[in-house]
Amino acid sequence: MSVAEIGQLHGRYVRLSDKFKSIWTYNQFAAGVYKNILQLPLPYKIDFQKVYDTIRVAGDAIQSNVGSASAAPLLESCEIELQPIVTELAAADELITASILRRFFEKLRRQDDKIIFNLIKFYLYADAVRNDQRDKLDFLFTRIGEDFVEERGDYALKDSQELRKMLHGLTSVRSCGPSSPEDVFNLVKTLRALKKEIQEATAIEELTSKKLLTNVRNLKHNIGDMFFDNDVLLAIIDCNIVTKNVFIHLYKNEEEKIIEDSRKLLESEQSITSSMSQNNPNFADEMERFKNFKQQFDDSRARSDLKHHLITQLKLSMNQLLSQMDQAFEDPTQWADSDMLLYPEEVDEVQAKFGDDPQLHGYLVKVVSILNYFDPDVSQDHIIRSPEAKGLRLETWEIDAFQKLYWGRQLSKDDSDDLLLLYLRAAAMRLKIEDEAQSLLTQPKDKKSDPLLLEKVGATLERAKDLDTRFNEFLDGGPFGLSSKTTHRLYRSRLRLMRSFSGLWLLYDQHAALEERIERFR
Repeated sequence: MSVAEIGQLHGRYVRLSDKFKSIWTYNQFAAGVYKNILQLPLPYKIDFQKVYDTIRVAGDAIQSNVGSASAAPLLESCEIELQPIVTELAAADELITASILRRFFEKLRRQDDKIIFNLIKFYLYADAVRNDQRDKLDFLFTRIGEDFVEERGDYALKDSQELRKMLHGLTSVRSCGPSSPEDVFNLVKTLRALKKEIQEATAIEELTSKKLLTNVRNLKHNIGDMFFDNDVLLAIIDCNIVTKNVFIHLYKNEEEKIIEDSRKLLESEQSITSSMSQNNPNFADEMERFKNFKQQFDDSRARSDLKHHLITQLKLSMNQLLSQMDQAFEDPTQWADSDMLLYPEEVDEVQAKFGDDPQLHGYLVKVVSILNYFDPDVSQDHIIRSPEAKGLRLETWEIDAFQKLYWGRQLSKDDSDDLLLLYLRAAAMRLKIEDEAQSLLTQPKDKKSDPLLLEKVGATLERAKDLDTRFNEFLDGGPFGLSSKTTHRLYRSRLRLMRSFSGLWLLYDQHAALEERIERFR
């Protein structure tokens, strides 16, 4: 066997050993997370010792003059054996969110960069680099790129020359096509502009209301393999470090006030709720919402895992309660006709993104005001089960539609703005129907119903029929035009709307018939 051939075998062996090391490191990481955070058994059983022994035999064969001819088949066998293991570990990784990854590293008493290097390599070898996995890579790359400066109490970028060498060594694991210098230049320029916007934020709410962090995250998700260009990665890490410093600074300035204001509200909960609920039935619901956010805030604070979304949720909820109290003291009767609680900064943006829709606007705002402040890491299933969103009774694809239309997440193959908006409008219409059905149920059964209410319900029924027609138009594309998953979603959303429609129509018909009898006997 020639020297060149032995060199090629040695290169394959080095890469194989490196891949196994990354897999073994990930296995140790997953075992810790599943045991201590998820509190679940590992969903796989793999004989790592056997795999290691096989790789070592291949290495020995390369070094042996007698066995070098068998080295290539041995290496190929090892490479084939590793692939399903990588796939199995990547499947187990689906339960480990970016938030859980951060919590794991917060619990480590000392950071070992070798662990982070090998975790990054695992994701790259597994080609697990999109969506939530990209968030994890984003965190891990930032972790190796930052230094904590104790005298300043914030984070700084490591020496860029040394960091560039580290990044090159890591990203070379995954072969990516070269990016054009012009595209890289423009992307770095955009990242620096976003970083500047974040640096200029004067309150935590701005990070949320101006979508500053969401915009950066969406950009990182949508740039494909350019994420791994070393110049782009350096700009991303720099932007992440600045973001972390801004968040720490803004939070420290407000921490005491948030804690004190929330403490006062909780201490006065019983007396406040008792007096306010008489004229504003929604106040008690908002108080429960605030208490839930406060519990999440306390739990996250104890884990050192506070996020801007959660602080914003808590502050907005507190401000909403305090604002209602202030206005109630000025005019105790003004809340009597209040239909729902809305966050004013979201109202204009809903109209801008979803169009002018007077009939459903308030309900679309209600959906947005609840979904908009969930952490992007939170799964759609978790959102559905959460106390905040439970009353919306949404489907996972309706939440997905919100995230794509409102947050700008990447569209899937069957998606279109019209289809996603139809899902959201149908969800908003179900809420509207529920409210109006409740209003009809409270009408006296032996007296004439409120004519304005009946007119409003009649218009709602007509609009619901229009939405049903839109569902039918999409379904007319048939199984050849849509995937089976999309077809199923359309049928389910349509049937849920029609079930709500039927209930409201029966109530409306009952009251309209009563109106007719009353008129007949006059």
